[in-house]
Amino acid sequence: MDVAAHRKGAGARKIDFDRLARRLLRRIERHVFRIDIDLVEEFILVGKQNRVAPGDRDVADREGAPFLDDSVHRDSAGKTHDKHEQEKNDGLADTAYQFRRDRTQSLGKQRLGRAHSGSMRLMSLRATWLFGVIALAPMAAAAAEDISVFVNGFVDVGGVVPSHETSWLRGGLGKLDNGGDGRQGPAFVGQGMADLRVKFDPAVSFFATLRLAPDQQAPFDILEAYGRYQPISTRDWLLSIKLGAFFPPISLENESVGWTSPWTLTPSAINSWVGDELRTVGAETNLEWRYQTGALGLTGAAYGFNDPTGTLLADRGWAFDSRPIGLLGEPRRPDFVSRQNGNGLALREEPFKEIDGRPGWYVGGSLRQDELGRLSALYYDNRADPAAHIGSDFGWRTRFASLGLETYLGDVVILSQAMFGNTDIQPFGNFHATTDFQSVYLLAGYYFDEFRIAGRVDLFATQLHRSVGMRGPGENGRAFTLSGSWTPARWLRLSTELLQVDSYRGQRMAAGNNPNASELQVQFVGRIFF
Repeated sequence: MDVAAHRKGAGARKIDFDRLARRLLRRIERHVFRIDIDLVEEFILVGKQNRVAPGDRDVADREGAPFLDDSVHRDSAGKTHDKHEQEKNDGLADTAYQFRRDRTQSLGKQRLGRAHSGSMRLMSLRATWLFGVIALAPMAAAAAEDISVFVNGFVDVGGVVPSHETSWLRGGLGKLDNGGDGRQGPAFVGQGMADLRVKFDPAVSFFATLRLAPDQQAPFDILEAYGRYQPISTRDWLLSIKLGAFFPPISLENESVGWTSPWTLTPSAINSWVGDELRTVGAETNLEWRYQTGALGLTGAAYGFNDPTGTLLADRGWAFDSRPIGLLGEPRRPDFVSRQNGNGLALREEPFKEIDGRPGWYVGGSLRQDELGRLSALYYDNRADPAAHIGSDFGWRTRFASLGLETYLGDVVILSQAMFGNTDIQPFGNFHATTDFQSVYLLAGYYFDEFRIAGRVDLFATQLHRSVGMRGPGENGRAFTLSGSWTPARWLRLSTELLQVDSYRGQRMAAGNNPNASELQVQFVGRIFF
């Protein structure tokens, strides 16, 4: 659609918005920081009038909103905009409603877990307190001062025809997150997600993503909870600092509300693993330099409470998970590992746990060029001591590099990511077990009218090396995803997805099964936005 952006003292400019919300923001982002505030306001208004789903507009909420909030508080253009008046006139309350909090609220419940030693209970207690403080801090502040709270989210209701393989979430070696109850008939799937944003002033905000999913190990969970400091930007520079628990900046898919993808119901193998085992519990700094036609960004972080990262990749390999593990969740390890250890109890991992007291770090960069796309790279090292342990929980030294590309072929969006690295454990003496891992995917997506379609191809592999004895069993596989959705109204999206995974995993043979598996899963989901 074509919209004329009018600015005081400037002629009308015709901007081709195409159909893609993410592309729109990339294209107009530099105008926002040059006081073209009206352009952003008109984009949001026109998007609402043309039935752009909240799940698409969430990119504007999460990325465009900070730009707009930053800009409207500046007076360098000779005028300011009243945010509350614009929300009333433009109908922005459709996706985020504002209300006052007069008292604190309690988020989360103490989770039940398997038996731990005294030291393990202490570490788990410390982690629980940390996450609790992060989640409750803004609510406590609300009791003492006047702040603004914005909420948007969705409720999923649908069904799935699962694979015949037992899902890794049920202790099996299947690659999908459904299957394993002995039936291949349809099963119910559902969840509720909410993104919470608490705004203290133009520079300080708090964000949290909450989930309610009764069939998960943690029915109520917190995916992210962090504060962000983003001072008013200059014409060419933007600085922001995060503190709390949040996803590292790896995924190019999961940029929608609730850390979901606007293209598929199930993310790639790479981003499924990011959602299951990676969380930055610490501080991250982002610095971006903007030039006339693009931007160059740098990111660095230091964090803790991620020492077990790599356990799932070593034990079960790559997998596909439509609902990431939250801060309160404990993913299940394969029952085969439990039998190898001589006990028949279901083993669970505490992915967000500090074992050795050593902070991890990552550093990354990105380059965005208007009309071409974006390149990103990140190197991650959790610096865990592979010989350190608390009870039966060991540190896994995990290091990897991640590369990403986002570009366009006409109206077709192209996303691609690659990841390669290794994770190492030293359970006794000089014995090391190192798992190398690699994965890559290519996604193509297209919007037309109220419809969208997307296709994705994943390739993945792992190799186990031991310092003593024979080389361990590895895996290799490929996956094909086809997804389509229809948005008949702004508040409703109907989606379907077909996901086929073919894989070889030597561990299946040791468990008495065929090492080759072919899995097919079909989902139908209605997503109701609020």
